[in-house]
Amino acid sequence: MSDRVLSPVLSATVKPEANLALIARLLPLDFAVFLVYLTIGAPLPVIPLFVNDRLGFDPIIVGIVIGAQAAATLLARPLAGGFSDRRGTRAAVMVGALISALAGVFYFIGTLVEFSPAASLAAIIAGRMALGIGDSLFLTGAMAWGVQLGGPQNAGKGLMSVGIALYAAMAIGAPLGIAMFNSSGFGPLALIIAATPLLACLIAYRLPAQPVVSGARIPLREVFGRIWRPGAGVALSGVGFAVIAAFITLYYQSRGWNGAAYGLTAFGGAFIVARFFFGGYPDRFGGARVALACLAIEITGQLLLWLAPSPAIALLGAALTGFGYSLAFPALCLEAVRRVPPQSRGSAIGAYVVCLDFSLASAGPVAGLLVAPLGYSVIYLLGGGCAALAAMLTIGLLPQAAPATAPGAAE
Repeated sequence: MSDRVLSPVLSATVKPEANLALIARLLPLDFAVFLVYLTIGAPLPVIPLFVNDRLGFDPIIVGIVIGAQAAATLLARPLAGGFSDRRGTRAAVMVGALISALAGVFYFIGTLVEFSPAASLAAIIAGRMALGIGDSLFLTGAMAWGVQLGGPQNAGKGLMSVGIALYAAMAIGAPLGIAMFNSSGFGPLALIIAATPLLACLIAYRLPAQPVVSGARIPLREVFGRIWRPGAGVALSGVGFAVIAAFITLYYQSRGWNGAAYGLTAFGGAFIVARFFFGGYPDRFGGARVALACLAIEITGQLLLWLAPSPAIALLGAALTGFGYSLAFPALCLEAVRRVPPQSRGSAIGAYVVCLDFSLASAGPVAGLLVAPLGYSVIYLLGGGCAALAAMLTIGLLPQAAPATAPGAAE
């Protein structure tokens, strides 16, 4: 199969696969993704409270702690793409899940040494970094595996299903984590999130491995050169998610509002709705076109958070941000993947997501620096401005975008 995107004529001649059969192929992988991302979603609203309120560190340190995961992922992701291409997607998923389980172990250690704030903080950061390394392997492998299972005419749906499982875990995990933290503390929660990736690893082990695509692979530097524009777009669009994930609980607390965990739930719920009802749009209309529309929605959501006079408006802003970001990520990913041959697909996904990792690693600390002089609301103005820059970059992709499926490889 050609390494180029399938032409619209060829795509139209391929009979779409029945949705139920596609769902049946993707469901075990999606459940494994859900389990691993509970390790991220459940402690995400808890860690800022633990670090700020229990250990006594300021918002800048909170931003560094949240960003530590993305920083570790940023360093490991390029290697993860090559690992997935050489060893296969199942191997990347299993190894990533095992490493992710260490996060819960380190979090539990952090609760045991809470009497020493510095030692507890070091353990929490170690957990975030272990999670980042595990996530780099796990998500790269899961996304490439989803593309393989979807096949050439349903590649976008394969990516979408992985994202739905991911943000379902985020949406469900956030209130679950807060409830457990309030009722029994951080320790029991840490033990649960150490166990769920192990179950995901077992599920992946029982699934049939997909074949490793042979052929000469593009050097990583060239891969980055091919995908830099969609990569920069997703990096800028990710700032909105980063500032919600890192600071929504402290933002609500600063306003005297209750229900901060539901901000993450609103983000995740809208994310899932967008992918469930509109998940086929990037395949049908082209990644750049869909991404541009979704970035406009994300900008609106961030501006509502910036100006929110009430928690209800803030929830609406978080939901719109989640809805827009939901399709922008896979839509731009299709634009990245279609620029490389199939045997370098894992490297392209790794390089693409590394751009997002850089955004998530840097947005928290930068936003934390803005909080002290300007307050929490201004960080959402920052998120809206970054999404606007992403839209400008995406406009440059429009002449190259075609309403067709992404990778030209039959599995």
